[in-house]
Amino acid sequence: MKMQDFMQKIKEKKLKRSDWLILVLAGILILIIALPTDTKEKKQAEEAKENISKENNTMEASKDEIERKLEDILEKIDGAGDVKVMITYQDSGTQVVEKDKNTSENSLEESDSTGGVRSTKEQQLQESTVYEEADAGNTPFVSKELLPKVEGILIVASGGDNQKVKQNISEAVLALFQVEAHRIKIVKMSGLEDSK
Repeated sequence: MKMQDFMQKIKEKKLKRSDWLILVLAGILILIIALPTDTKEKKQAEEAKENISKENNTMEASKDEIERKLEDILEKIDGAGDVKVMITYQDSGTQVVEKDKNTSENSLEESDSTGGVRSTKEQQLQESTVYEEADAGNTPFVSKELLPKVEGILIVASGGDNQKVKQNISEAVLALFQVEAHRIKIVKMSGLEDSK
């Protein structure tokens, strides 16, 4: 059956049961062919969002863990009492991606008729990112993750009004973090009777 005859039957609405079956099967086939590429792209987009979300959650968990550890250690300082810590960061940290580096050098020496010598050196550096294979596809190989730079630290302590306790807390924080002294603020924690 020619395509023109088939189109004529569709226009005249004189299709047999087998012709309708062929139309339905052709439609299903077109859907099957079209769906995998669409779902594959959606799956890749979802996986990318999921990876970003995991990285953010991991970074936030690391930040929270640092605050908890600092609270635990500062509470052990004589006279500090209960301690709560809040750390602010300048950025969200960085990931260092592993790179393959290829270097090539060319040197050329020329001399002219008057006895002068001219030398030329040419260097080329070529870098390419190293990828690791995963279920989701190839992802850049991260050799190390750098925590974000600390911008400031607020410490609320029960003994925050005692000058000696403040000095001890400040010195402890300065020993642990690369932050300037004026970026550390220590205040007294309000008591339950004060907050009523």
